[in-house]
Amino acid sequence: MIDLLADTRSRKREGLLLLTAAAALQAIAWVVILEIFTSLLKWGYDPKLISPDVAHYADVGTRVLGHQWPYADFPFEYPPLSILLFIIAPVHGTLATYHHWFAVEMVVIGAITAVVTGAAAARIWTGLERPLAAVTALAVAVVAMGAIAIQVFDGAVALVLALAVLFLAHRRWTLAGLVIGLGFSLKLMPIVLLPLVLIMAHTHRKALWALLAGVVGAVGPFLPFLVHNAAAVRSALFGPQLARGLQIESVAAAPYLVAQVIHRGAVTVTVPPGGSLTINGSGTGLVETLAPVTVLLLLIVVYWAAWRSREALRRRPEAVPVVALAAVLAALCGNKVLSPQHLLWILPLVALSLVGRAALPRIGAVLLMAAMVLTQVEFPAMYFRQIRLEATPLLVICARNVLLAAAFVVTVVAVWRLRREDESLLRHRRTLWPTRIASTDSVRRRSNARPKLFPRSDPASNRHLGAAGRHAPTLCWGVRRGAPGHTERHFASRWRLLPEGTTVPAGSADRTPAWREEDSAWNHPAPPPPRCPSRV
Repeated sequence: MIDLLADTRSRKREGLLLLTAAAALQAIAWVVILEIFTSLLKWGYDPKLISPDVAHYADVGTRVLGHQWPYADFPFEYPPLSILLFIIAPVHGTLATYHHWFAVEMVVIGAITAVVTGAAAARIWTGLERPLAAVTALAVAVVAMGAIAIQVFDGAVALVLALAVLFLAHRRWTLAGLVIGLGFSLKLMPIVLLPLVLIMAHTHRKALWALLAGVVGAVGPFLPFLVHNAAAVRSALFGPQLARGLQIESVAAAPYLVAQVIHRGAVTVTVPPGGSLTINGSGTGLVETLAPVTVLLLLIVVYWAAWRSREALRRRPEAVPVVALAAVLAALCGNKVLSPQHLLWILPLVALSLVGRAALPRIGAVLLMAAMVLTQVEFPAMYFRQIRLEATPLLVICARNVLLAAAFVVTVVAVWRLRREDESLLRHRRTLWPTRIASTDSVRRRSNARPKLFPRSDPASNRHLGAAGRHAPTLCWGVRRGAPGHTERHFASRWRLLPEGTTVPAGSADRTPAWREEDSAWNHPAPPPPRCPSRV
């Protein structure tokens, strides 16, 4: 009992240390961005300049607090929950004051995202090594993106995705569905993670509750505005999105940019009021039309691989951020619009994938880190050179898009290989510890006999396993008479996978039965196991 209390206190201290380190690393990251990159090197966003996005947010906040209805009284292209982020900063002062407090708000949201990411990592992995590495990787990713994070509200989307991964790691399917639905009411995109929740839910009832929670979270914030003026919501929210052309930074625009570098005049640029550069060329209209279909096909590929590996995904929580990253990359790579701030969405997913055990997710995360660096290189420093279609910014954009596409392919392959890796891991663990001797699929039962289960009432049954007995399976047999003159031995095991870091005690391997699943315990005699405890 004393050891258990000491262990609990130790875990609490480690958790507090991890969360404190996550917030502190975010503070260090912003010191690096603001004091070194923007102030000393004059690179990236200048925090003293007010971006058009922040000015638009201040205008929306002023109108909402002035009792005007979004969508109906003024055009508004974002979902309704984003309004809450616009009215937290004081809108009745000067624009510079609003810009300052909005930046503070985004930094605080980034720190909360780091804390949630650290909590998710602590749930996925034991100890402090990988969780600390995850929050450190998140701080590095924030530096790679630069000061754009305080100019837009897309950091809140990263918080939504981090919360979704946290709830999935805790197996709280309903909460995960609710958070994803609320994310749809914030920026639409997080809804692509809802199929992941349904795949991971073990039963139809749990999947149904998660789906209902997602629908409530997605539809609930829209209801007041739909009741007020549903037609205005449809036209203001989806009209501008559907009317947007092929953005110059999108992955689908990369072939046109290469053609422009090779042959001047292959494409032209249009500068819409929102500032997102749109290219026009041969076939761009068809690409714009097929963009939703492309996103859907890429998501089908991702979730086909996830469904194929669903059992491994349920057993290995460290694969959850990898599947989520693949789904978000499908939306980014297939869409006709790809703004620099959209890469902020994947920051926690990249950090968690980077510190996992598997090699392919780490490769994909490194590719995405490089893509973030190139994004900061080309925007906003090369924005006006993009308008003039100069070769250097176009090649930088193409290189960034190649990295994004390669990262998507790598993560999808990693999801596809989950089942094979999980089967290999289970086979490896069966060579170390006695697990299920024969599954119900492989056992040839005779005379309707059923295995006799013996509950573990004391640790005596685990003495043959040495010091690690309390972490290892309990194995015993019973004898039950079947047909006259016939005796069958029934084996039953109550087991679970060993915790990370557990080692086999010295000298216990030769005392541990080496039964395997492929060896039928019904037909082959086994060495005498330890005496089973009596039923209490």
